[in-house]
Amino acid sequence: MFRSLERWWRRALFAALAVWLLQPSAVSADTFGGQFLIGTGGFGGVYYPLGNAICRLYNRDYDDENCLAVLSQGSVANIRAVIANVQDFAIVQSDIERDAVHGEGPFAGAPADADLRVLFVAHAEAFTVLAGPDTSIRGLDDLPGRRIAAASEGSGSLVTTRELMHAAGWDDQTFAAFVTLSPEDQMAALCDGGVDATVLQVGHPNGYVQNAMLHCGARLTPVTGAAVDALTGDSRFLRPVFIPGGTYAGQAEATETFGVLAEVVAKADQPDERVSRLLSAVFDNLETLKRLHPALAGLNREMMVPRASTAPLHPAAEAFYRERGWLPEAP
Repeated sequence: MFRSLERWWRRALFAALAVWLLQPSAVSADTFGGQFLIGTGGFGGVYYPLGNAICRLYNRDYDDENCLAVLSQGSVANIRAVIANVQDFAIVQSDIERDAVHGEGPFAGAPADADLRVLFVAHAEAFTVLAGPDTSIRGLDDLPGRRIAAASEGSGSLVTTRELMHAAGWDDQTFAAFVTLSPEDQMAALCDGGVDATVLQVGHPNGYVQNAMLHCGARLTPVTGAAVDALTGDSRFLRPVFIPGGTYAGQAEATETFGVLAEVVAKADQPDERVSRLLSAVFDNLETLKRLHPALAGLNREMMVPRASTAPLHPAAEAFYRERGWLPEAP
């Protein structure tokens, strides 16, 4: 009964937090005559705080339209929403952006989206395995035969999980159970003993991970081995990364894994002035942005200017970077 009450309380707390977080950027569209949307992710990840932080800065600097960060299931859902003109901007994994451009992965069978454009690179995201406190899971080789909770449909995390499973020669039947859940439900299932491990791809520090480690003693697990080497060796988007030691209480040593970069994208027809203003709000207030969430503390201009994305730069973004001398002048 107590676990059920705690789970209900966590859900209520997240809902209350959502209302509070939305208010600073959710200025009435009627006041300024319009608004635009940035697709993000769930409450406990980094996409939503990043999108909300961008909108706070934009709304502070410009008062003729309203920027609003909206919750979503993640990268795949965000790109589909941008393509369908449901969202104006989106935060997505760079490998999922590649799939959309080439019509691969979750976008297989769909025409390649030549209209997708990149604005800037955000934070790094680490593929994260959390083991239950009462399990003997110490690495990837311990996952077969266990009950696993992966990220929900529509998320880039699930796509990366499937890619790793393919590289390892696994499928759903490799595990005693394989379920897809929202990050909040993943952590609840882990702490309630419903699953043995959860897998998701997130920026760190991450609220969901922190809560699970504090609430029930969940443990970060290294993600290494031949399957990871094959996956990162064949991709220019996935690379070895570390979750620094001390990121979470009780995590003294760095946790080795792999990861990908998050990027902010839009369609090519997104108005140039809006794109330029959004970039100004981000880069002219970069030190403020870095203070708005711990996972953003490592942002720097050099890594944020896109140089190796699959999708081309939005024309206004390219002009913005060239004007500031951050890209070489066009020949």
